[in-house]
Amino acid sequence: LKIAPVSTSSTEFTMVTRSFSFGKEDRCLGNSIKGLCICFVLSGLVCIVFGSFKVNQAITDANEIDALNAATDFEKLPEQCTISAVSQETKDYQTGSSDAGYTDKCDVKVKSSFTYQGVQYDSGEYEWTYTKKCSDVESYPMYGWKEGDQVTCWHPVALPVPDSYTCGNPECYKVVNPEQEAELLADANDAVLIRFIIMVAVGCLFVPSGIGIWMYMRYIEKEDATERGSN
Repeated sequence: LKIAPVSTSSTEFTMVTRSFSFGKEDRCLGNSIKGLCICFVLSGLVCIVFGSFKVNQAITDANEIDALNAATDFEKLPEQCTISAVSQETKDYQTGSSDAGYTDKCDVKVKSSFTYQGVQYDSGEYEWTYTKKCSDVESYPMYGWKEGDQVTCWHPVALPVPDSYTCGNPECYKVVNPEQEAELLADANDAVLIRFIIMVAVGCLFVPSGIGIWMYMRYIEKEDATERGSN
């Protein structure tokens, strides 16, 4: 019994590899890869355009926040304010992946109403995100406040105040320390800036990857067409 030798020429091996990897015989697979390339490029362009817009917006916001001077923008009122109602909402969640690891996050929303010299005011709603579980957040503005509490409050030295401040009433009377508010605004804006810089970076990877795979597919198709023509 004789076994016929198997040909392992480099040309045949290359053709088999192409067929396996890029679907030379199965055109549907080739079209699917091309479709994936288009998705990569379009997704990358969206990430770059949208991310760049958000980065520019975050940089503008950062400049405005840096220009805040809470010590001179506001001053304490001569009397304390009385809390009449408080709303506090917290939400735990995680970001990340099983490969890169997960990060605990806590979203906090707080608002209150208060009186000063018998006049009712709203504080406006404040939102902050902490990179820890909500149970580990030791304090935030209005933390633990309840109806009837006496708290320090501030009023602007001059109106209007910069738009970056949260004002829940026309006079912009505040029960949140403006200096603390400015610090939290800066931290939140830095997190936004980093997030969208990463989005732009991902887009910059997707676009050339999609184009590169597409060009390689075209190269393989041309070589296949040349080989079929020569045969």
